[in-house]
Amino acid sequence: MRGKRMPRTKQRWGAGLAREASRSPPTLYHKRGNNAMKQTSERAVYDLQQIFGWLVEYKIRHDGNSPSLAEMMRACCISSKSVARNQLERMRRLGLIAFTGAKQARCICIVGGEWRWHGASSQGVK
Repeated sequence: MRGKRMPRTKQRWGAGLAREASRSPPTLYHKRGNNAMKQTSERAVYDLQQIFGWLVEYKIRHDGNSPSLAEMMRACCISSKSVARNQLERMRRLGLIAFTGAKQARCICIVGGEWRWHGASSQGVK
């Protein structure tokens, strides 16, 4: 009876091929090739532009103060602080931002931007 059965390793191998054939094709970002790399890098640039736009808006709304990494993560749907730091470092290398202190968060300066004090308002400041 043993001679009539296929060895277990071949049965598993054959079943695995059947499972692979029934799966849907992988998404674009799992494929290898020039087209996939091009679209991945375009997506990364778009995300970086969105984050930079949010950073500029944050600084405008908060009188030039910089956000913390946690605030940046929540607002931009970033998964971890290391990813947020990486995005800030990429912006620094591109010349979009500069760091004014030792830490990356709360010490962000927008290159080419300036903050001006418009004087004391008449609403309680004398």
